[in-house]
Amino acid sequence: MSLQLAAQRIVSHLNQIIQMAQHTTAGLAQDISAILRTSKTTRLNQEQAEALKSKVFYRLSLDPWAQGAGFADYQAPPSMVEDEFWLLKWWIREKGVIVAQEIELNQNAAQFFDFTERDWFQKPKTAHVTYIEGPYIDFLCNRSFALTVASPVLVGEQFRGVAAADLLVSTIETELRDALIQLECPAIIVNHRGRVLTSTAPRIRPGMLWKPSTEVAAVFRAVLPFQLVLLKEK
Repeated sequence: MSLQLAAQRIVSHLNQIIQMAQHTTAGLAQDISAILRTSKTTRLNQEQAEALKSKVFYRLSLDPWAQGAGFADYQAPPSMVEDEFWLLKWWIREKGVIVAQEIELNQNAAQFFDFTERDWFQKPKTAHVTYIEGPYIDFLCNRSFALTVASPVLVGEQFRGVAAADLLVSTIETELRDALIQLECPAIIVNHRGRVLTSTAPRIRPGMLWKPSTEVAAVFRAVLPFQLVLLKEK
């Protein structure tokens, strides 16, 4: 097999994994929009909460690579005497079983984490587009090196939160490792900021920032914001 064909197969499989996650979050966003359509608030009643759980289970059952998925929203206090509202319902896959993840949303708690500052929440909120953040350490949901794919939940034109799914970097490494090792040269997969997703190159590790140099032998574009970079042997 030629080097170019081998690289294109790696990119194709990476695309398949990420596009599946995009499909998962876009579908979940539509599901949640339907759940919220008759309500003016994101404060879920018991029936809506059960419907959300059912939809998350269904979407995760169709996606072999996503480690978890859920729904996040924040509403500023409507007046000085009313409280702001935080919502994060999240489920993860553990040993083939989908379970609820307990997440601290009390701002007074030491372990509280403001998810509204993350790009995976802000980009869908402001631009109404699906967005991929990472790789980064997800201290909120899985405490692992991950990608988060998020889609806006819109009821009409109104933003009502974000449907999101996590892909563990370890899962992607497992899926691509053998094909990457079989290449005739070192290779890395990086995002648009040069953050390394996975690597077979000496001294370049996942999570590092990599800067383009004369070491580059070839570049293969994958689903934005990723690309496969083949490096020259040293």
